[in-house]
Amino acid sequence: MEPDDLYCRLYINSPGDLDELRSTLAGLIEGKVAGRNVLNAMIDFHVVGNDTFDPKRSQHDDGFTNYPYTAEVEASYGLLDNPSATGVVAFIDILCQAIVGLRSVRMQVVASCAYEDEISEKTGWNWTEKTPKHP
Repeated sequence: MEPDDLYCRLYINSPGDLDELRSTLAGLIEGKVAGRNVLNAMIDFHVVGNDTFDPKRSQHDDGFTNYPYTAEVEASYGLLDNPSATGVVAFIDILCQAIVGLRSVRMQVVASCAYEDEISEKTGWNWTEKTPKHP
């Protein structure tokens, strides 16, 4: 997988506001908040409110696309400037670390990307039709 193929969208259900979410995420990845983004040398999360947020729909097993927040996740310039197989692995590991960390503080997180199976394996769960219940 190339760094350009690492795009992922996270759907996040958090009781806090965007500033709290960004701050928590920055701590988890040892990164910094820069406007709407949370980033480090490997990974960049663009964290915003979800345009399709619907509190009623978000309560359904398949309602994660209606969670209040989303994060578009891409490789940071540091990884794009120096692509390598170990960099791709590190990117996915940091993403999974962030997902597990957010879940540990009672946020619900679902990843949507080409490598969802790997995320599920490394984090213990990701939404599928067979496993729709969030842990």
